[in-house]
Amino acid sequence: MTQKKTIILTTLCLFLFSFFFYYETLFFEFIFFDEPKILLNQTHLFGSGSVVENLKAIFIDEFPREEPLLVRDLSWLIDSKIFGFKNAFGYHFSNLLYHSLTVSCAFLFFFLLTNKLLPSILTVVIFSLLAVNIEPIAWVMGRKDILAGLFLFMMLISELLFQRSQKHTSKTFWYVMTLLFISLACLSKISAAIYPIILWWLKISFPIYSKPYAFRMENTIRAFIQVLPHLMICFVIYTWYKGILTDFGLFEITPVFSYIDYIKILIIIDPIVILQYLKLLIYPESLSIMYQWHVDSTWFYWILGLTSLILIISIGLFLLIKRRDLLFYYVSFFILMLPYMNLVHFGWWYANRYLYASSFFLLALLIFVFWEIRKTPIGWLLAAFIFIIISINLYTNRLYLPIWKNGITFHTYEAMLKKNLHSQNALIDIYLSKSYRVPKQEKYYWAQKAIKLVNKTLLTYEHNISNKPLPPQLYNTYFFQGVAYGITEASLIKQLEAFTKAYAINPDHDQTNRALGAQYYKLALETDDKEMLKKNAQNALKYFNNYFLLRHKSYDTSKEKYNIYLTLYIKFPFLLEELIKVYPEITQFIQNNNLKIK
Repeated sequence: MTQKKTIILTTLCLFLFSFFFYYETLFFEFIFFDEPKILLNQTHLFGSGSVVENLKAIFIDEFPREEPLLVRDLSWLIDSKIFGFKNAFGYHFSNLLYHSLTVSCAFLFFFLLTNKLLPSILTVVIFSLLAVNIEPIAWVMGRKDILAGLFLFMMLISELLFQRSQKHTSKTFWYVMTLLFISLACLSKISAAIYPIILWWLKISFPIYSKPYAFRMENTIRAFIQVLPHLMICFVIYTWYKGILTDFGLFEITPVFSYIDYIKILIIIDPIVILQYLKLLIYPESLSIMYQWHVDSTWFYWILGLTSLILIISIGLFLLIKRRDLLFYYVSFFILMLPYMNLVHFGWWYANRYLYASSFFLLALLIFVFWEIRKTPIGWLLAAFIFIIISINLYTNRLYLPIWKNGITFHTYEAMLKKNLHSQNALIDIYLSKSYRVPKQEKYYWAQKAIKLVNKTLLTYEHNISNKPLPPQLYNTYFFQGVAYGITEASLIKQLEAFTKAYAINPDHDQTNRALGAQYYKLALETDDKEMLKKNAQNALKYFNNYFLLRHKSYDTSKEKYNIYLTLYIKFPFLLEELIKVYPEITQFIQNNNLKIK
């Protein structure tokens, strides 16, 4: 069999292996973590209307919006039109398809770079087994990480073919391909704006693999000039994206750091978080969708961070002096991790999905070192270490994957793992959503499950807060408590108490204001006391006014406003003067129906 046929067959086998290893994700549902606000609630982008209308909304009309990742959004639109907008199968199928293509392209890249077949195969096979990769594969929202990884390796393959091409037309074609793929990567995930650096790094590293290497400054400068168009493309896309998020209210324009902050980030935080990422690759224990970590400014953390930094730099210097071919993998890992190192926006979060592309290069470093010394005693020790990594990851992978099956399994796991208030609220929301979609005899079952979890959550937080302020997210818990009380037909007073507590924590939640308006409206209808009737009706109007002020920013409320304000006038005519102030259109209704304004 010729080498070309061997490579084609190997690539196909790796694609199939990657696909079928995660085959069960095809039958997973949504986990309701970010999918509702970014995907499922955006019917005008992906659901209703024609393809042309959806494309116009994605690329032209719907700005500003959260996460305007045009290529990712286009891929979702394709899934929606083929499989159905709210059919999770289509999104999971495409995630798996793009992941398998990424694995195949990574293999081709490492083989084209080194011409070593077995180490390249071993690298991508171990990558496929890593437990941290479950998150971007099994989560619909992980699409951007997979696409960014896919376009990264397509760009790097194009660069290798550009370097090896002899004809001008061929070189031009592959150079244009690098521009295309880096554009697609940035429009899939904005952190891909770092890719010009890794492209430049490959340009100056490639001669090490292709011929006897001698450092020449002119080659470095030439490589930089060749990468300038890529830098300009990424700068334009990043600036546009940042502007959109700023208009949407999600992106700070000028984050403020002190010199102490930067020193702490570089010396303590970043080296320690790199250690955390290495731990996730080697020993993926208690995996979560997001980790919040705290580094105290104690001598222990200063010493640990500084020691880690010295070790990272020392390894880099050793590879620079002794093994520049291996230095490419080492530095590439850190380049791809730069967007997550808090150098621009300060934060305390790290996540499994951030390792999706970068882990390829760390594994390649490990495997290619092993391959060279595999017949030595140290090689056997390294083989044992690799076997342990594979075994731990394979075991954890099979345990962790079913957790992503649906929202209940996922949020139950997250809530139990670290008392995550977000997951507890999400789980309550799922229970309440189910109560609306089942027959009446099952409705109370799901509502009671919601109430039970609400009470458990509130007991946990209220018992431990003492004099500390309530967690901001707890307003959702109280809101859900009020909703659950409504489903189980609890008293209006109990519902009102729950919504009032939610309002006290977050008065700007539109649905809480609407619920309070509805509760006071019902209380006004039930009371016989004129003073209480008037007070409750005025409170109803007050909270409905708040609701419409908050709601109109994102939705057309004209029809709902007409129905609610008209109902208030019919039931409580004494509110007319106040109604006219907030809804002058009501006078037109009165005149059209020959009613007298009292």
